[in-house]
Amino acid sequence: MWFSPSPVSAGALAFLLLSQATALQVNGGSDRLNSYLAAHPVATKPAAAAAPASANPNTLAPELVNLALSHCPAGCDESGLRPGNWTLYPRLGRLLMCNQTMLLDFSLFTSLRKDETIRACTASSAITLGASNIGNTTHEASCLPGGSLTQVQESLQLAFNETDTPATLEDFDAAAQQLIAMLSQREDSNCNDTTSFAYSNSVAVGLFAGSGVRGIPATVLQQLTSKIKSTGFSGSFVVQLCSKGGRSSKYSFGIVASGDRDVSLVQDAVATWASGKCITSFDDAEDWLDITLSVPSLVSSSTAGLGNSTAGFGNSTARATRSRDGSSAMLNRRAECSTIQVSSGDTLNGKRLNLRLGESLAAECGISPYDFTVYNPSSTLCSTLVAGQHVCCSAGTMPDFRPQPNPDGTCAAHYVVPGESCSVLGAANSLTNAEIESFNTNTWGWQGCGNVQAYQFICLSTGAPPMPAPIANAVCGPQKPGTVQPGPGTSLASLNPCPLNACCNKHGQCGINNDFCTESESETGAPGTSAPGENGCISNCGTDIVIGSAPAQYMNIGYFEGYNLNRPCLNMKITAMDLTPYTHIHLAFGHVSSTYAVDVSPIQEQWELFTQLSGFKKILSLGGWSFSAEPPTYHIFRDAVKPANQDTFVANIVSFVTEHELDGIDIDWEYPAAPDIPGIPPGTAEDADNYLTFFTKLRAAMPSSKSVSFCAPASFWYLKGYHIDEMASLADYIVYMTYDLHGQWDYANQHAIDGCPAGNCLRSQTNITETLLALAMITKAGVPSSKLAVGVTSYGRSFQMTTPGCTGPMCTYTGGESGAYPGPCTGTAGYIANAEINAILDGTGFWKTPSGALQPITSYSSYFDTDSHSNVAVYESTQWVGYMDNTVKADRTALYKLLNMGGVVDWAIDLDGFGGDSIGDSDPSADIVYPPPSIWDSSDRWTGCSPPCVIVFPPYPLSAPHTVTSWPALTTTLLSSAEGGGGVFIKTTTIPVPSFIISDVSLHPVTLQSTDTATYKINPVQSITPTSFVWTLPPNHATFPVASPTPTTSTDTDIPLVIIPPVTFHPTPVPVTIQPQPTYSIDYPDPPIPVRPVTIKPNPTPTPPGCTSGCGKRDCGIFGCGNDGCGLFGCGGGCGIFGCGGGCGPFGCGGGCSPLGCTPSCPLGLCGGPGCLIPGGCGNTQGTNGGDSSNDCEATVTASACTHLVTSYSAWYMASSTTTTEVSQ
Repeated sequence: MWFSPSPVSAGALAFLLLSQATALQVNGGSDRLNSYLAAHPVATKPAAAAAPASANPNTLAPELVNLALSHCPAGCDESGLRPGNWTLYPRLGRLLMCNQTMLLDFSLFTSLRKDETIRACTASSAITLGASNIGNTTHEASCLPGGSLTQVQESLQLAFNETDTPATLEDFDAAAQQLIAMLSQREDSNCNDTTSFAYSNSVAVGLFAGSGVRGIPATVLQQLTSKIKSTGFSGSFVVQLCSKGGRSSKYSFGIVASGDRDVSLVQDAVATWASGKCITSFDDAEDWLDITLSVPSLVSSSTAGLGNSTAGFGNSTARATRSRDGSSAMLNRRAECSTIQVSSGDTLNGKRLNLRLGESLAAECGISPYDFTVYNPSSTLCSTLVAGQHVCCSAGTMPDFRPQPNPDGTCAAHYVVPGESCSVLGAANSLTNAEIESFNTNTWGWQGCGNVQAYQFICLSTGAPPMPAPIANAVCGPQKPGTVQPGPGTSLASLNPCPLNACCNKHGQCGINNDFCTESESETGAPGTSAPGENGCISNCGTDIVIGSAPAQYMNIGYFEGYNLNRPCLNMKITAMDLTPYTHIHLAFGHVSSTYAVDVSPIQEQWELFTQLSGFKKILSLGGWSFSAEPPTYHIFRDAVKPANQDTFVANIVSFVTEHELDGIDIDWEYPAAPDIPGIPPGTAEDADNYLTFFTKLRAAMPSSKSVSFCAPASFWYLKGYHIDEMASLADYIVYMTYDLHGQWDYANQHAIDGCPAGNCLRSQTNITETLLALAMITKAGVPSSKLAVGVTSYGRSFQMTTPGCTGPMCTYTGGESGAYPGPCTGTAGYIANAEINAILDGTGFWKTPSGALQPITSYSSYFDTDSHSNVAVYESTQWVGYMDNTVKADRTALYKLLNMGGVVDWAIDLDGFGGDSIGDSDPSADIVYPPPSIWDSSDRWTGCSPPCVIVFPPYPLSAPHTVTSWPALTTTLLSSAEGGGGVFIKTTTIPVPSFIISDVSLHPVTLQSTDTATYKINPVQSITPTSFVWTLPPNHATFPVASPTPTTSTDTDIPLVIIPPVTFHPTPVPVTIQPQPTYSIDYPDPPIPVRPVTIKPNPTPTPPGCTSGCGKRDCGIFGCGNDGCGLFGCGGGCGIFGCGGGCGPFGCGGGCSPLGCTPSCPLGLCGGPGCLIPGGCGNTQGTNGGDSSNDCEATVTASACTHLVTSYSAWYMASSTTTTEVSQ
């Protein structure tokens, strides 16, 4: 039996599992489950040890929402060109997601092979990048030469390393043009070295320009672009001007491009030039372009002294000098000498180059080498010079450059820029590496002298460390923009905690997996750091599941899809289900009307059956994904919970639950405050606040004997929008949707799948590891474990494999549209019922082709995936589906019970098998029988088949052709483009249907279930399909297209079009072919079609003859029902009792596709009358039950935009709806 701790023993269990990863063993669980748990210990802790939850939901600023959803970093025009304000990424691989040109920045001398932290911004297409402060600030003293300048000619070297990877010239040009734009904005007075990087799809480009190289880089880069465009390249190339003539890196210049988008290679090249060195390893090289440089002139030794002689080599120009504080001045003898700083490559006494060419430091000072040795008399100077070190250019003592602590006790803070290292900073500030290390033991983000990070504040003296520099895209921790210095005793790590008590990593990002939650220590042990390769958790760390007391009753909740009658098969009635295993049944889904009343008309038949049942808690679930997240109903929940409507909504729910003697209500709003659901406006923080207030009132108003529950997503992104801890305290339980963890929507989503930046890896939608992380997330957020009904499934998520035979977790699937085969019943690519999966594995499976035909599945296999603890089926070579069989569901049930969860909830129990009393006319397991046309010639009309089976009748022949003359006109809606006003409006028009001739009548197939063993006498249901005809669309008009709608607004005075799909308005008349929908039933009180009853015999003896010619067609098209989605004026979805998939009309009515989506029905509410077959489903808000006031639900009508011909109407449309047509002789 399963281990089920009592409330008394729960505390002891929690103590045993306190804050440690424990190898749980589940009594009653399978060996597969216990093997998984042994290999993957589950971290848990008791509720008493959990931290309090964050009080408020988290809604990001719109720019951060866009950034989080975007494949690319923030724009350079938004962020500015200070790299410290750019988007930070912890991994180089993140760049692969962006297909736009980016500017990059990173620490120059900390290898990206060691630390991949990188900053990026998306380059402006207009290349107007705004003001900038480009380069680093390593040469603040005397950065201009102190003596006269000489013009010298140099030749740039162009060198190539060839590989088999050809670069895209367009990508190189895009990257190069952005660097040219940056260089054009470099300030002439800027005496800093410039390092710049760009990345564009296949190409990474880097540039180094020493502070002495002016007016050259942009020109050279432009000429280089022209050359590469003409020659092309593969692999990588460099253009370089290395330190020559004793000159330092101030006079170095280089450009590097990698056609393999190797950013590390580009970094290495730029670092080489910045160090005053040259790249010497290449396949081929040439002297490419001559340039002229202005370099310091060497002062003759005969003029030793003050160093003010104009003697030198080459053509001299006006002398430029700068004192230590940067002001222009002559170098005079004084107590402190004037200084310059050493650059990489500076030499003395021929250390690298001979004296005849002069010495770079003496030349920079504008003095002779002899004077330089007088002012700098150290005998070890040559061997100890390092970049950044100060040297004297005049007589006097060396100034004290050691920074001092601030009067308030804080240290002298320094903002690190690329190119700075401990040695450079130490030399510039008269400090040793050891001193710098000692100053920063408690500095945020200090990873030691071996890994100095650019754009961070560090200490260059004793004293309290500074606040860390902000990270532009940080959302938590002390580096979130706008964070102020806390008071004494407050830990920086505690600032700006994540919502839901989720983990915050050192980069300021929130999440629930190891990228966010793993604590580790760097070599320095400083706060805000981590071990190499880790993102380092700083607050709310760990993925412990918080275990509370055991529930009083372990729930087994089943969702039943009340709308399953709309499917062609797998559409059993709820009364046919065995519901004894369940403690609660949630009937899905009731809707909410525009007056905030509960509306069960979409599931009317199942609802009436549901209310008669007993033996379990009867719960109505309101909403669902389509109702919550798709037009035209997405706004109803948002409006219903607004303060002005809350009381009405609450009262209506309580009244409904009480009146119908339900046991409770379940709210399935997906999802309040969601910022990114496609096709609808973003949710707001106000939605979350209103939802909490509404739910508080609902719980208070609902009788205590009735339950209130709500659905919650197992996604941090969406769950953080809830006041989840407060709502949990009010709810009796929460339906925790730990399914749909993966699906086709992951494609191209860089956040969706760990280790799969393209989002297209084959992963199970019920992965146990991710499920346990989700349980940790919600229990850490303050939700008691006993209130969680954890999701299990009776369906799978399917994909089309990119490579047949590649089924592992790093194998990929195709996209963006799903290539998965639709099931014969569910009919949705990527979503397939367990019943359909089991049929596949039993050898009786089918899939539905785009034309709607059923294709048998001939190859199939299955296996259990240990790592995800889920089942996988593979069929037809390319189809992959992850799902749960009954063993996996039983394992999960036992595990969640051990963790003191409140129970399990199964979506959806009607998907698990072909039980019930209606398999529909497309049941793939049914035999199909085609009686011959001679059946109509016999006085004893009978046929039969062995159940389950489908009988497809031949058409009934008429005695003579008949002309249908009075088919009702079609009243429909068109789009009209207002001349001159620029508006788009909805117009109505009436289209007459021409007369047409029929010679026979089609009949609906008849289905027998396996339990149908009696003999039946039936009247076959007849149907007439009008002939298509051509109608002329007036000028400046358009029909509603198939494409997805696009939100917009009209400002004209006519009827505004809230959602306008992309359409083409033609200036001249355009012919349009219209196929009116058929009747679903033709009931003639008189001949000419006297179809007498037919006897249906199960298991007949003898077997009736089959059809060889003139047979009936098992084709939904004869009943007006396409199977390929929306047609120009029609809808797909298979045959239904009211036509196509539940009643499509040619202009989008009756529950099918329309300009506003696929459910509910009528285009912008202009369909009344027949559209009200599902009450409230059609019509505008002006008439009864949502119908058009001129064509309301109570009126007898003959036609409208819905083409069902209805002569009467009642509350339940099956009761008395009939159809008529006129047939003339």
